[in-house]
Amino acid sequence: MHTTSNNHNDAASKPPPRTTATTTNPRATTTKSINKEPLATTEDVVAAMTTWISRMHAQGHRFDDKARQKFQELAAVDPYRAVGITVSFDLRNHTIQNKSAWLARACFNCQRKHHPSTLATKSTSYRKAVPSKITRTATTTSTPLPPK
Repeated sequence: MHTTSNNHNDAASKPPPRTTATTTNPRATTTKSINKEPLATTEDVVAAMTTWISRMHAQGHRFDDKARQKFQELAAVDPYRAVGITVSFDLRNHTIQNKSAWLARACFNCQRKHHPSTLATKSTSYRKAVPSKITRTATTTSTPLPPK
């Protein structure tokens, strides 16, 4: 006579136990493996920006010296903004009329956002120092104002 054990039947009817390998978040494992060192140094990015200008020149996009200089200055100060400009240019270069002016202006705007100029603070203090405009009324003028 052959007997079956109840343990074998019970094990077959239960789902397998949950393990941490099947329930872990895949993003959690990738964040642990991220290297905390920068992927590229500033020198690497500046070299890449120089290569980008050469590549654009080879494709027929001409930049004047002023635009090239502004771009190199931005790449030295804030290389990641310079990379953003290259991406933006690559996305819309077919719609840009004056590519040199666009590049110079984009670099100027990025530098202004990164290092606000002292002109902004001077203009604010200048506005405070200048008295507000005197509105013309009948008491300040000898002749009445014409109707508006």
